[in-house]
Amino acid sequence: REMRSNAGYSEMTGSGIIMEIYDAEEGYNSEEIIHETDVRDIVNELFASGAKGISVGGERLTTTSAIRCVGPVILVNDERISVNPVTIEAIGDPSILESGTDIIRISLENMRQLHFKIERVENLTLPAYSR
Repeated sequence: REMRSNAGYSEMTGSGIIMEIYDAEEGYNSEEIIHETDVRDIVNELFASGAKGISVGGERLTTTSAIRCVGPVILVNDERISVNPVTIEAIGDPSILESGTDIIRISLENMRQLHFKIERVENLTLPAYSR
């Protein structure tokens, strides 16, 4: 069960963070909206900061997951996710996960005016991979 949970094929519960990423206020051009590369960069920073599991837009990530863009739509595991906000949930040490994303978060806030909301959570449940 633990191996399936760590691989993403069953639910995972623990403490962590919920991050919401919003487009720049009234942002409509390419520089002011969230792109799949932004999401991938944040996910990579979370894993580098010790995240045990991550879901993006309610889609659990596994070793074969893809985060990509098709036109104006962001797909995770080939499923359309809602944007504005893009919600990323990660299980791990909340303070380390939050601080691990500081550089990329501050960069996106200052250079592209994206907005972030981060909540530390004691009891977070990530869904199992569903495909």
